[in-house]
Amino acid sequence: MKLIIASLLVFSLVILFLFALFPSDISVTRVVQIRSTKQAVYKKIADLREWKSWNGLMINSFENKVYAAITTDSGKISRGNFSIILMKALPDTVITRWQNEKKYFTGNFTLSRQANGSTILEWTLYFHIKWYPWDKLASMFYEKQLGPLMEKSLSELQKQLEAEASREAEASREVWKYGSMGKYGSMEVWKYGSWYGFGRIKSIDRSSHIQLLY
Repeated sequence: MKLIIASLLVFSLVILFLFALFPSDISVTRVVQIRSTKQAVYKKIADLREWKSWNGLMINSFENKVYAAITTDSGKISRGNFSIILMKALPDTVITRWQNEKKYFTGNFTLSRQANGSTILEWTLYFHIKWYPWDKLASMFYEKQLGPLMEKSLSELQKQLEAEASREAEASREVWKYGSMGKYGSMEVWKYGSWYGFGRIKSIDRSSHIQLLY
């Protein structure tokens, strides 16, 4: 009997030692390039009310909390004991805290503008793992569990923002085409100038209004 107890004790110590070799701090990161302005991307990230339209990880986290209503404002989303809190919003970084009772982790978004006008968005979840063997074991699967949800969320955000950017670009082209000159349009004035009696162009402002010198 004593031999069995001693063996179990040794085995437990070996297991604890092996799990102690696992890192205590781990992270899961996904990156996406979005053909949209940094300001547009930032608005979708820094205002938590926007998350319900693209953040599948958030939606999945709240799905099992059916016993309570979701409350949302620009800086906090909560349902029951689970909450997501906006901790800090800087021009290039947004930091959030995801908490379920006493357990929590942080989610950081980093934005950088590219020379071609697109935006690189990096999303990283940071976890501090306690020494408990079951927590250490569970952390081995975070990459496979959370990575696909993060990728899907960023893909949805990319699709929405690029669609919005495309619509805005099309609207700008229409404004430029027709301007405020009726059927002749800004491009017609630019093309024909004073040949058709419109005078010489003085300036064209951002809304495509044209000032003429006669």
